[in-house]
Amino acid sequence: MTHLSVLDLFAGAGGFSLGAHAITDYVWGIELDADAVATQKAYGMLSDRADISTLDPHHYADQRLHIHASPPCQSFSVAGKGDGRKHLEALGRAAYYIIIRGEHFEDLSEVPEGSLLVLEPARWIHALRPDSISMEQVRSVLPIWESYAAGLKVLGYQTWTALLYSEQYGVPQTRTRAWLGASLHREVEAPAPTHSRYHVRNPAKLDAGLLPWVSMAEALGWGMTKRGSHTVTAGGTSTGGAEPFGNGARQQMAKHEERGDWSGGLVGFPRRTDGRGAVTAIDGIDYRARDFRQGDQPAFGLTSKSQYWTHRAGTTSRRVTVEEAGVLQGFPDDFPWQGSKTSQFRQVGNAVNPAVAEVVLRSVL
Repeated sequence: MTHLSVLDLFAGAGGFSLGAHAITDYVWGIELDADAVATQKAYGMLSDRADISTLDPHHYADQRLHIHASPPCQSFSVAGKGDGRKHLEALGRAAYYIIIRGEHFEDLSEVPEGSLLVLEPARWIHALRPDSISMEQVRSVLPIWESYAAGLKVLGYQTWTALLYSEQYGVPQTRTRAWLGASLHREVEAPAPTHSRYHVRNPAKLDAGLLPWVSMAEALGWGMTKRGSHTVTAGGTSTGGAEPFGNGARQQMAKHEERGDWSGGLVGFPRRTDGRGAVTAIDGIDYRARDFRQGDQPAFGLTSKSQYWTHRAGTTSRRVTVEEAGVLQGFPDDFPWQGSKTSQFRQVGNAVNPAVAEVVLRSVL
């Protein structure tokens, strides 16, 4: 393997570190969450439990160094309050000047404390001038990564920024993340997709020249020997409620499931119908059909809420397990998640996809 040192800031359970291990053995994570650090160590990865904002970057200097950072995203996520999104421009300007000068003069007094962590990587970059860099965050943070790129270009880096769709790199879910890649030594560009996009409005559509996306059933080995085809409809039933599938399609689904031909079922976070759109019934209760996907499709983008995902196959419903969620996030099925179940699902939801991490790292080396 190449003698390359990778420093994984805000490493979480080690998703980027795991992807980096496909390229080099010299990978070190830094993470504050004790359970996530325990997970990394249980898998045999090197990790320090520390608050990154209190560390001296020079203690981690190396001759050939790649810095990756995935700062906490809660204040930027559309799933949360989104307070950080109000300050994207100010944070971007601050990051730019920290990279090139080591300090900034922005008034960030109204920025939520958690959002300020997105500036920490700029401090480490200014101090260490690593050979290559990568950043990952929720899609709304792309403008900040573009400001990072502008500052990095002043220092002589070649950069790319892009939204990457995880299913296009063989990950069985449709998570979208904002990424940045940079190198001091060569021109760089975003990694080329290997798999088709998943087209929500037309799941049967596949992009020419690319592999098909990977389904949940394929990744989890749910034994789907035949792939059913079902027509979505907003038509009513004898009870007056809308069903996501026509009556004939529902009967065919039931037959396939009973025979074991089509065991993927439905997967999603069931929320009761709000009176809009199609519904699907589970145990006599109507739920929003848009909150489910078929097992022969990629999963929704994983978050900590995957703890509440239901897998419905035939007449059986159960919760998706941590191990299954981990596989959908790109981890091995025996990955040793540590801590309470809630903590484990949080680690899964916050993790970087290892497969995407690997292709991003290769794109800047």
